[in-house]
Amino acid sequence: MRRLSPVLVLALCACAHVPPSPTAVLDEAAGRAKDANAPARTVSLAAFHALLVENQPERARSLAQDALRRDAGEPYALAVEEALARRDGHPEVALDAALRLVRAAPKHPLATAAARQIHDMAGLASSLDARILAEVPPALAAGASGETAVLLRQAMAQLQFLHERPELAETRAATGVPAEVTLLGPLSSLHLLGFGERTEPERTGEIPGTLSGPFGPVTPRTLALTAGRLSLEAEGLSGDVYVMAVDVEVPTAAVYVVRSNSPSTHRMLLDGTVLHERRTFERPGSIIDAQAIQLEPGAHRLVAVLLKEERTGSLAFTVSRADGQPSGVRFSAAKGPAPRWSGVKAEPAPGFFPDAASLQAALQPEAGRSLATYLAARDAEGRDVDGARRMLSELGELPAAAAWNVLSADLALRDRSRPTKPAAISEVRSPPIFFCEALDWIQA
Repeated sequence: MRRLSPVLVLALCACAHVPPSPTAVLDEAAGRAKDANAPARTVSLAAFHALLVENQPERARSLAQDALRRDAGEPYALAVEEALARRDGHPEVALDAALRLVRAAPKHPLATAAARQIHDMAGLASSLDARILAEVPPALAAGASGETAVLLRQAMAQLQFLHERPELAETRAATGVPAEVTLLGPLSSLHLLGFGERTEPERTGEIPGTLSGPFGPVTPRTLALTAGRLSLEAEGLSGDVYVMAVDVEVPTAAVYVVRSNSPSTHRMLLDGTVLHERRTFERPGSIIDAQAIQLEPGAHRLVAVLLKEERTGSLAFTVSRADGQPSGVRFSAAKGPAPRWSGVKAEPAPGFFPDAASLQAALQPEAGRSLATYLAARDAEGRDVDGARRMLSELGELPAAAAWNVLSADLALRDRSRPTKPAAISEVRSPPIFFCEALDWIQA
């Protein structure tokens, strides 16, 4: 027995360090949901178990409806309904579930994912647009904050812009979107290499009347942001490195969030502090960033350094209140010395989920690893494809359910590093099995 003791100790140690199954929370919920008195949250997680583990979408639908009878505002049950509606090809049902979610649980992380769905459906059909314009204000009044409030206001502004509604200016002001900015450039004859050098406005914060450029003097221009986004598409082919600047007048002391949205290489600074830098030529990453700053009343200067990258460089940003209240800041095109350039203290904004990992971390404590990964990866399809694919790969072998196959296929289609067509007919292969199963699941 003494000779076996070390073996037994090693075996016990190995057992003690076996990681829990990624679906452990869903498995437990599936068992507890059989109790007639199970809470709505448990039944909702059991619905996701039916969808993501058992591959039974109709059972998932039945369980989600049961959960909503117990609690009409249960966010996970509404998330199941939204996922099934997208599977069935019914955007009107998906929009209904998303609107109900942001009204019933406006501060839940899933409300941000629902708000993103609402934003993405804006402009899809006139009937959906009418619902968004009518029902987003009550959702904001219900207490939407953080990124949820920003996305809802952006959805309204997009529709008001498309339909030339007079409320557009007020909505953009509440969101924290500038009407015009100052643009200076090109400031370098180089493209990627020029981005590594600090420009004069970055060092001092000043936007001078004239600045030396690679092809002669450069003067600042005031550009109107008609669609709420700065684009370098109209700039010439020669030279690169552009500086955008805008002054922000803050009326009251509060925590504000600078949220940037750009697929291009850029760097954002506020009062001399670098908030975010994205280098697309070095590594992939999310196109969204959000930094929270405690701002005092008065003028502040926001500066961005942007590359045009084959004339597709673009940048959109908002300066919003973290608590979801209307921004209240006033913008003006920057010129002359900066009102202040002594730096600020910035930190990741609470209630904002710029990448897939941030939403997964927020959901995992209550949803478990597999469901948090699935929901976060779905939500990140349009802004952080590489982060979503990384999370799926870290999950290990995925459950044999069609929903995972569809998600993997969607992310693969958005991967720009993959060739869009084979080099020769002989290289054509039959579609992967997961894609065939996804098609069968969609047609079922």
